[in-house]
Amino acid sequence: HDWGAYFEEERVVGTFALRDLDAGVTQVWNVDRASDARRPASTFKILNSLIALEVGAIADVETIVPWDRVDRGVTSWNRDHSLRSGIEVSAVWLYQQLAREIGHDQMQAWVTAADYGNGDIGRGIDQFWLRGRLRISPLEQLDFLERFASGRLPFRSEVTASVADILIREQGDGWAWSHKTGTSLTADPHLGWLVGVTEHDGRRHVFAMNLDLQPVA
Repeated sequence: HDWGAYFEEERVVGTFALRDLDAGVTQVWNVDRASDARRPASTFKILNSLIALEVGAIADVETIVPWDRVDRGVTSWNRDHSLRSGIEVSAVWLYQQLAREIGHDQMQAWVTAADYGNGDIGRGIDQFWLRGRLRISPLEQLDFLERFASGRLPFRSEVTASVADILIREQGDGWAWSHKTGTSLTADPHLGWLVGVTEHDGRRHVFAMNLDLQPVA
């Protein structure tokens, strides 16, 4: 499939990788970039949610965490949030609070157990996926998402099912589309991510895309 035409049409530089979990076939546009590890930004919220639930930093996906009343410049963040609402609007403060609750040692143990990217959570328990040393490539995102969608991550099945549920953005008869966005403003140029899982007529795919957010001149 000529995915490159879509990138060229929108005048953006990026990569797209898709894996058919049933056939075991991976298709990639721009394989060099797909192998390049970058900060995960808010795509890390998938793993952060799994760890928070597994270790009891939050009871379930509906539990409300009170907003600390600090305005961070994003209107949709400025209220109390559950995991379900927080992951949809990508409320950074909620996930920073959960990461502090999880703590460095537990976080490192679970990031390592999940074999997530380079596994480096250095430079701050509430910053490492935003401004720290954690890096993951689109192809590594596919590996992680495949283990997630196949129930092969080291989390309880009910935890995995809960996070799979809150990632669903659209669904209908025989199909569902789940995804998580990410934006790294510390990258130059700024980096945008979209990763997720699709189901259609019993077939499952995982995908990972990233792109430079400034259009090509």
